[in-house]
Amino acid sequence: MTQAGSDISSRISGVSTQAVDYRSLFVRLQAGHQLITANSRLSRVLEDQYNQWRIGQGDSQWSSPEIASWKLWLDRLWENAALQGAAGTDRAVPGDRQLTSLWESTLKHEPLEHTLLRPESLANQLRDTRKLIIDWRLDPNDPAWFGDGNENHVAFRQWNRAFERRCEKGRWVPPEDRTAILVKAVEETLPAVGQRIDLLGFDEYSPAQVSLLSALIQSGHDVCHLLIESRQSKAVLLKCRDSNEELQQAARRVRYWFENDPGSSIAIVVPDLQERRRAVERQLEETLVPGGNPDSQQAKPWNISIGVPLIRLPMIETAFDLFKLLDS
Repeated sequence: MTQAGSDISSRISGVSTQAVDYRSLFVRLQAGHQLITANSRLSRVLEDQYNQWRIGQGDSQWSSPEIASWKLWLDRLWENAALQGAAGTDRAVPGDRQLTSLWESTLKHEPLEHTLLRPESLANQLRDTRKLIIDWRLDPNDPAWFGDGNENHVAFRQWNRAFERRCEKGRWVPPEDRTAILVKAVEETLPAVGQRIDLLGFDEYSPAQVSLLSALIQSGHDVCHLLIESRQSKAVLLKCRDSNEELQQAARRVRYWFENDPGSSIAIVVPDLQERRRAVERQLEETLVPGGNPDSQQAKPWNISIGVPLIRLPMIETAFDLFKLLDS
C-alpha cells in the first residue's frame, strides 16, 4: 500500500510512503533493496529476523542483507566519497572519544575556562548541542538567542567558534558537518551506496537528512519511507492501582496471548524502562518462567530493547564498591 500524500512524502519531494508486513520487507531485501534504519539496534534485530526467514524459506546460503543504521550508512557514504576524491572528504572525521577530547581541549584553552569547576563534564553537552544546531539548521545569530542576557548562548558561541578554529587547524571535520559535504558530492553525481533505498523506524527527518535524501532522489535514486503494518486494530484501556500492578497485569496478558498463539510477537512499551528495567525483568521472570534461576545463562523468551548500564554489571559494580572502601 503506497501513501503518496503522507507527511513524510510532503516534506521530501519524491519520497513515497509504503506500509509493509515483515514478509514484504524481507522480499524487498532479497531483491537488493538497501534498508536504512533509525538506529543500530533495529538493524541488528531485522538482520536476525531476515536470516530466520531465509532459513524458513529452505535456503542454505544467501548474501547478507543490506541493512544499516543511518549513522553507519553515513559512514559508508563518506568513505565512498573519500575514495572518489570528493571535495572536503580529505579531512579526518573524529570518533566519539576524539570529538569529546577536542571539546575538552577547546574549553581548557578558552578565557571562560576559569569559571568552570569541571570543564570536561561540559564537553559532551557542547558536542550534542552543536550536532542539534547543525542537523536542524538553527541560526545561532537569530535575535531570539540574545534576549534576557542569555549568558549560556554567549558562552556557547565563543566556545563553538574556538572549536571550529581548532578543527580547521587540525584538519578535522566534525561528524555533523559531513552531511552538507555529502550533499554537494551527490549533486556532482557521486554514486551512493545502493540505488534503491528504503527507510524504516524514522518518526521524522532533520533538515540535514532531508537535504541529503533530496539530493539522492535528484540524482536518480529510489527512496521509500516504510511503515510496518499494524497487527492490531483496536486498543483497550485497563486501569491499575499502581505501577507494580500495571507490570503484573502486562506480564499476565503476555502469558495469556503467548499460550494462545505461541508464534506471535508481543511488545510491552515502558516509558521509563531505564529506571524500571529490573522491576520489568523480575515480573516477567515470575510470570513467564516461574521457579527459574534469575542468574541462569539460558535464553529467556523476551528481549529488552535497552542495554544494561555499565555501572550495573556485577563486575563493574563490585569494582566501584572496592573503590569506595579504599576511600573510606
